[in-house]
Amino acid sequence: MSIYVAGFSSLMTARTGDGGASCLAAVRKEFQLRRIDRFTLLALASAAGAAEDFSGKRELPGDTGILLASSFGPARIILEYVYDMLDYPPDQMVPGKFSHSVHNAAASYVANCLKTCGPEISLAGFAGLRREAWSAADTWLRCAYCPRVLLIFVEELIPFTAFSNEKGYTRIEDGSAAFLLTSSEEENRYGEVFCDSSADNTDAVLERLMQNRT
Repeated sequence: MSIYVAGFSSLMTARTGDGGASCLAAVRKEFQLRRIDRFTLLALASAAGAAEDFSGKRELPGDTGILLASSFGPARIILEYVYDMLDYPPDQMVPGKFSHSVHNAAASYVANCLKTCGPEISLAGFAGLRREAWSAADTWLRCAYCPRVLLIFVEELIPFTAFSNEKGYTRIEDGSAAFLLTSSEEENRYGEVFCDSSADNTDAVLERLMQNRT
């Protein structure tokens, strides 16, 4: 079975003039997400872009699976909630912070906003995370778990995660990239992708897709 790229999008905030602020604000307004956290916004920005690249609409067929991968996940909102636990009594805690700190919250937001009801899962880790994510997407498609998978890579750069860059542990960039993968040749727009060999070359795959688009 061949796996194809049906759509893609990315947002690297350091490469924008305003750190991605205008793009994220537009996404927040478009989907009417007043209390959404920044990590989820980053994921949704690329996810909606990939959906639009696929069909011209900011939504996906309902049977699409969502697979989100991140080394640190929503670390900022998690740490904020932990700090609040130390500073305030339980009755003064903010429920929204807790709900956004849940590991799979961002993937659920994406599924809800893009109107999908397929499987959704979040992966976290350091060594081999990209390989695991590409492999999982490949397995879902080959096993007919769903006909297409929206694979999202997202990281939010905060002082805690910047420390990893400084020490050379896991190099991350603030932003996101989304790839809509499909097993249908009819939905193919950018050619075949080999998930086993693409696993550690996500940046190269994105660059190739950008060249194909132009």
